[in-house]
Parts: sequence; C-alpha cells; structure tokens
Amino acid sequence: MKNLITRLLMQKQIQLMQCLNALETLPFFEDRKFVIIRNTPYFKAQGNPLSDHENERLINYLSTPYESNCVLFITESNVDKT
Repeated sequence: MKNLITRLLMQKQIQLMQCLNALETLPFFEDRKFVIIRNTPYFKAQGNPLSDHENERLINYLSTPYESNCVLFITESNVDKT
C-alpha cells in the first residue's frame, strides 16, 4: 500500500455524525484511509442510541463504503447480529 492515512476515533460518547464524516471524507494526499472507531455503541443488542434515520444512514454507508476507506469498529458490548 503506497500511502495510508489512519484516523482513530475513541471517545466514550462518539456521535454518529463524527463517524460518518470520517468515513465519507475521501483521503486527501493519500491513497487509502483506515478509520478505527472504538467504544462504539451502534451495534448493541440492547439500547442502541441511534434514531431510525441515523440507523438508515449508517446502514446505507456500510452497504456501499468508499473503496479507498477501510473501517474497523471496536465495541466492548454484545453485538446484535440480526
């Protein structure tokens, strides 16, 4: 991989808009971007903090992510796999 930029988001109460801004921004001066999002509450089996609109927006991005971006979500809670 020629050039890679890494962005780490790890706040306890990270807002979805911060995540999407990082994911929807194409790499600038680099070939690829790797985004690591820690402590994310978006995949909880119970107590997902997102509205229906926010869930839809996240699902839309994840169904067609930018090819230049790679994202890693890290969570400490159980994940809803449905």
